[in-house]
Amino acid sequence: MSVDTAGASASFDAIDRTIIGLLQEDGRRSNADISRVVGVSQYTVRKRIDLLVERGIMRVLAVVDPSAAGHGQHLFVGVNVKLGRASAVCQTLATIHEIAFLAQLVGRYDLLIEVFAADGEDVLQLLSERMADIEDIVSFETFAVLHNLKVNYYNWNLPVDVQAATSG
Repeated sequence: MSVDTAGASASFDAIDRTIIGLLQEDGRRSNADISRVVGVSQYTVRKRIDLLVERGIMRVLAVVDPSAAGHGQHLFVGVNVKLGRASAVCQTLATIHEIAFLAQLVGRYDLLIEVFAADGEDVLQLLSERMADIEDIVSFETFAVLHNLKVNYYNWNLPVDVQAATSG
């Protein structure tokens, strides 16, 4: 999912940053609690959250741990494609359920994908059948994840200054 955020920060202030930070700590935190911390009305909190979501700055969602949900095979795959065919390959790869992340790159690989699969058989089927059947893929290299040392996809923290948010 790509989001056009050009100009989005024009009205992105300390109150917005504080609201986001509080929701990152506890996504179920009530608007009443947030309003007490920030020092604005519940209505203001609700409207700001709605605008942050509408502008694509923030999403409210449940985060699933793939390993805990039975998808313990985690790997990255560097993919090279025929010249000029990256967009077409991306459209095809984006439809594959096991692919959690897909990006076009500059460098050794044209694409990088992150895969969560149930087991080795699922990985084998993905690589040797589904990806091998995409004719514009020239080659790929897999990187099995042995241990995650830091996962921060949905907890990228903005700098928050609660004092600045509450003194306005």
